[in-house]
Amino acid sequence: MKKRQLSYSGFLWLSVCMIIITFSGCGLFEKEEKPYDDEPPVLIDLGSGGATPLLALDGNILIGFNSYAGTGSLASYDPETGLVSSTGVVGTDIAAMAYHAGSKRIYVTGSTTGTAYIDTSLPENGWSAVPVTGGGAPGADLALHGDKVYVVNTTWMEPIENTLFIIDAVTGIITSTVDLNDGAPTDRDGLSKIGVDPASGFLYITDTSDGDIFTCGPDGSNIVFLTTTAAGSTGDIYFDGGYAYVLVGLTSSGSMGVHRFDPESPAAVTSHFSQSASISAQYMAFADEHMAYVTHYNGGVYSFDPSTPDSGFTILKGTVPLTATGLQDIILENGILYVTINNYMKNSYLMLADQSR
Repeated sequence: MKKRQLSYSGFLWLSVCMIIITFSGCGLFEKEEKPYDDEPPVLIDLGSGGATPLLALDGNILIGFNSYAGTGSLASYDPETGLVSSTGVVGTDIAAMAYHAGSKRIYVTGSTTGTAYIDTSLPENGWSAVPVTGGGAPGADLALHGDKVYVVNTTWMEPIENTLFIIDAVTGIITSTVDLNDGAPTDRDGLSKIGVDPASGFLYITDTSDGDIFTCGPDGSNIVFLTTTAAGSTGDIYFDGGYAYVLVGLTSSGSMGVHRFDPESPAAVTSHFSQSASISAQYMAFADEHMAYVTHYNGGVYSFDPSTPDSGFTILKGTVPLTATGLQDIILENGILYVTINNYMKNSYLMLADQSR
């Protein structure tokens, strides 16, 4: 029987098919996955200025506002619908807030008119002011631990007073007022940020004027100097993985960025994450022991490894806002980074950056 010969055109087609099969097996024709950081963050116009603190609660993201007139407001962002709604107005500019699960209360504080709370189970009752018994109106910052709310306040006019208010989170009553200047062996000019070590319950307070860090017991007693960043604009303090992390904002000292120390050490010394020296660090969020995020006021969200001061800092693509300045608080919830952008008296924004992949 006569064999069929493969025509030239047939041979060419077979060769092409074999080439396609070969290279498709190598991935040449496979669909390229788009890196997640090429997905631009979402910016939501919040419609008013002054957005700063964030709080995740019952699946929603709460946003605190400072109107610069002593009246702040609280808004809620629903990730399911993408809608922002107002929760009402409170008679304080909201600089910080925390949720106490036992009383179902949100506590807020502001530097202008004081501290207030709302019962989330009875929101129709509105906001209640925490009565002030002395030492000026609280406060610059707050921290919650157990059934106590700690509010630190500094009066910036001479003579400067630094006061710690300890509030019963269940009753909303101030149980103790501590003069943080009492018996001070060193200057305490601007004690304006407070954190609580969850392991020990001890309080840590930073001095924004010179970077000094003080600590005292849960009742506010025996405040002592512990360590320093030696930098002005020292701000928020966080605790994670057995370390305390302190952020330094805009300063000319070369110490901007992230610092950390061992809160259990009686001779604690801060270590500077040197590669963050160009970052005006505002707020932090932790993903795990090897991943954290920090906001740079002058533009951008940076990721880094908090386990080593030698860590590099990588800017997340698309996180520099149109205004280039004003990044504030940051939280990580269900794989999404939420960041407030405070454009002074202009509109504020909520930035959403997906980190789930």
